[in-house]
Parts: sequence; C-alpha cells; structure tokens
Amino acid sequence: MAKPNPVPTLSRFEGRDVLAATIRVTNAGDGLSAALSVAPQEFTLHEKVYVVLETEVSRVSYEDMKDGGASQRVHVLKTSTASIADGQVVAALLDETRRLLALKREADAAAKGVMTLPGTGVRDEEPSE
Repeated sequence: MAKPNPVPTLSRFEGRDVLAATIRVTNAGDGLSAALSVAPQEFTLHEKVYVVLETEVSRVSYEDMKDGGASQRVHVLKTSTASIADGQVVAALLDETRRLLALKREADAAAKGVMTLPGTGVRDEEPSE
C-alpha cells in the first residue's frame, strides 16, 4: 500500500499539540450571487457545479479536540469573490485531492487494524470495538 504524503506539522498553541486544521467559509453565497448577477446561469437538480472562491483569512482560533488533550486550528475565510468554474479546469486538482483522501482513509483504517484487500477497496474485516 502506498503511503500518503506526510501531514505537515502544525505549530503548538499554549503548550498543547495542534493535530488538525479546519476551515469555515463565510460570505460565499454573497460572492456567488454577485457573480451570477453578472453572468446568470441555470443549474439542474443533481448537477455538479464547480465553484472557485477568493477568500481572506478573517479569523484564526483554536478549539479543543474531542479527546481534550490537543487542539485544532480553525481558520475563518471571508469570501470576497466567487465564480463558477469549468469542471475540466479543476479536474486534476480534485482528482489529486480524492487520491490523497483515499490514501489517508487506508492509512487510518490500517492504524485501527482494518486492512483493505488490494485493488478492491473492500475491507477484509471490521474494526473491533
């Protein structure tokens, strides 16, 4: 099994390990509504729509993780501009993200003792509780 790229180390916060980073996006609807007022489009139910956002980090905070021994860094991104994108333009980026997420899921499962049968995506056993 191929190993995913190593996760970058996050800076400690107030003496605590920071094990995750998250993003919250604000004003995205406003940016898209403005973009659609310039170039109106219609979308159909279940259609995939690709959106590009230009944002600025408006806030950074730290929250306790469930285990209580570590924190996660929370970035709030305020959208200034948004646009509908051509799926072919962003396909390579999205494909790479999907590939890395699949590798991470496999690594996380393996760490719990759950192995995936090579080439199938099917787990050979469920984790014991």
